[in-house]
Amino acid sequence: LLYDDELMREDSDIVGNVFIETDRNTNDIARIGGDGTGRTYGRFRFVNNTFVNLKTTPNSNAIKVNFGIESVEMYNNVFYSPYAPMRIFYPSDDGDNGVGSPEGAWSCTWASGERSVQGSNNWVSEGSLMVPEEWTNTIIGTDPGFVDAENFNFRLRADSPLRGAGTKNTVATWEDWGENWIDERKDNGKIIHLVCQDTQFPNPLLLPEYMAVDKADFIAKREIVPIRRDNTVMDIGAYSYRAEGQPVIMPLTLTVETSGTGVTVYSYSVTETEGIDEAYRYHGDYYVVIQVYYKNEPALTYAQKFNTENNADNCMFKLGNNTRAKLMVVNKFDETDNDVIVLAEAVEIQ
Repeated sequence: LLYDDELMREDSDIVGNVFIETDRNTNDIARIGGDGTGRTYGRFRFVNNTFVNLKTTPNSNAIKVNFGIESVEMYNNVFYSPYAPMRIFYPSDDGDNGVGSPEGAWSCTWASGERSVQGSNNWVSEGSLMVPEEWTNTIIGTDPGFVDAENFNFRLRADSPLRGAGTKNTVATWEDWGENWIDERKDNGKIIHLVCQDTQFPNPLLLPEYMAVDKADFIAKREIVPIRRDNTVMDIGAYSYRAEGQPVIMPLTLTVETSGTGVTVYSYSVTETEGIDEAYRYHGDYYVVIQVYYKNEPALTYAQKFNTENNADNCMFKLGNNTRAKLMVVNKFDETDNDVIVLAEAVEIQ
């Protein structure tokens, strides 16, 4: 999308965050499209976020659109407003910022000339206003199943309706819309020409692998954030359900032991993360899986079983010329099992 030679479209990808609106003199949790400094005419994508509105008065907006925008897509988000109704998605179109008419400078202008909104599998509080009609599989309820919302613990209880209610299909497909001329003389003295080149969101972020940092994590200054436990389907929101005793992460340390002509010998060790609560630790059997590639093609996969009572320590393997490898730590060595948990970040040898 281009409009004028000196301007570029600005996109935003918002994934895995917690947004909390307290009882302040503000109305918008998120404002997109522009904020008095210009028009992005961008594409906006919200995935697995938790929006919490704690205001006791109405007229709050979860997502408000001002100025110029191309498209908005929203998946697996929570919109929780326990004390007063909240507008979920509010494109400003009534001059409510003092300009006095729908033609005011703050009004939402769609790049294509038509509203472009998609999304699915979002949870909203009962009584919410302006829930996008374009959404599918919307869940409406009164209790999202947070552990302790009053104390800002938005992790999921075992009975939370957000568990397994999300989707892994989080990128929209849009139709091309050609071109559009927009009269912005009211703002900057010119008419802009917008041309659609490719409507898809560019390089969307992957689904979140880690939970958002919560208040307890922040106070305790934990350096390790719990991994998500989503399996075949996603949980909705910035957290996935995690029962006590389920794992966070175990770092895998890989070092080059010796090297020779044509062959390199490596050793690996697995050590448990220090400085985290016992409830976050993983206990039991695990596997170190090594995937070997020859000339960038998968050649061999093998795994060795260990236990947290007897961790892997200085275990050897070799790689020849034109080979590389990827190592990871998992709780099960079964690619078809949906309960396989990655316990350590993968390490690659090029």
